Amino acid sequence: MTYELAKRLFKAGFPFKSPYVWLIDDGDKTELVSVMKSTKYSRSLTPLPTLSELIGACGDRFLSLARPHDDHNQTAYWEANGMGGEFPQIRHENVSTKGDTPEEAVANLWLKLHES
Repeated sequence: MTYELAKRLFKAGFPFKSPYVWLIDDGDKTELVSVMKSTKYSRSLTPLPTLSELIGACGDRFLSLARPHDDHNQTAYWEANGMGGEFPQIRHENVSTKGDTPEEAVANLWLKLHES
């Protein structure tokens, strides 16, 4: 997952359960650091959710995660699907998001489901 996507989750109020791993962006590169090292980099740290945290945060609105293959472009990507829409019509709108990794696809789904 990119630092920018993790930061968007953080700013959008994602319910991080176990921020043991963080992404740090020092301008030149992005790397993972443990929470033990976090005090040194406190201004540029963003917590990194696990795939299970991302799926769990989507709750009952999460439907599936798949890796379709685009034969035309010869590229593979991850696709997360969920139920969108406002209550009580929540089940009437399917939402689909993509990502280079399963985590990115589900993070994008969570963001889409929680748009204001």
